[in-house]
This record gives sequence, structure tokens and C-alpha cells, in this order.
Amino acid sequence: MMMQSLADTLTRLRLMDPLVLSFGFERGWVTHADVCDYAVQRLAAGESPRAAVELAIIDIGARYRIIDLLHQWAQVEGRPTQDSRHALRVWMFAALRWIASSGNDPEQQLDHLEDAYAALGYPPEMRECSRYFVPPADRAIPIGHTTDSPLEAMRRLLQKTESELGVPQSG
Repeated sequence: MMMQSLADTLTRLRLMDPLVLSFGFERGWVTHADVCDYAVQRLAAGESPRAAVELAIIDIGARYRIIDLLHQWAQVEGRPTQDSRHALRVWMFAALRWIASSGNDPEQQLDHLEDAYAALGYPPEMRECSRYFVPPADRAIPIGHTTDSPLEAMRRLLQKTESELGVPQSG
């Protein structure tokens, strides 16, 4: 699954933070090495919260301690740890950006889009990106018209999410 390959992209775009990292780690999209690397990068940049220091050297078997330390770090940064909507949005953005720039044929892109939709827990904002999307009854489609393709809906959602996150739009 492509979700595991997105941590570097999020770090490069400066969208990674302790809660986004925790969200990915809890779902297996981020590895122990990713957590340690992120902590080391932030320490090298001059930050020194205790949680970052511990995460830079933590044992691979300390899964629950890693999550706890990431949440402590988020609290030090003033982030509400009970709100995962932002983290979900960041991971959704990364998945959509990867799919859109993958260069795969449309059928493969649709397959990846369905995989991402499932991996992210079927977020409502992605429902039109599914090839199985059926518009609600109150959204009548005139005879002879069709809904947008899932890939077009994905591009629209990607542009909206890029804007909301303040990321320069991908080509």
C-alpha cells in the first residue's frame, strides 16, 4: 500500500508534526525509523522537547510509549491531541497527491484511489472519488448527464485540500 511511502513527502512539504506522525504510526503507515528520523531532524533544527529527545533513541518495541510521547510532544506545541481531523486531512492530501502524480494509467489510479479511500476509513469528503459513488437522491442528475469521474473528483479535492493546507499546488 502506498500509504507507507508518504511520510517523506509530508516531511518535505513541512506537513508532518507529532500528531500527523502519531496518526500514521498507529495505522502502520509510519515506521519506528520514521519516528526516530523525524525526532532527530527536529532536534537538529534546534528544538529540544523532552519527548523528541526520547523518541530519537527509543527502542523499537516501545510502540505504546512512542504514541504517548508523540501526544506529549503535540501538547507541548499546543496541539489538541483528541482531534485527528487535521491529521486525517494531511494523510488524505498526501495520498491524493501521490495518486495524481503517479503517472499510472487511469485504471491503476482508480485502484489506488479505492485503496486510499479504504485505508483512510472512508472519509466523507472522498466519497465522490469512489467508482461506486451514487449521488444522493436530492441531487438529481438530468437525463443525458453524468457525474464527474472519480479521478476528476479527486483532482478537485486535491486542489481544495492543497489550498486549505497552504501547500503549493502540484502541476
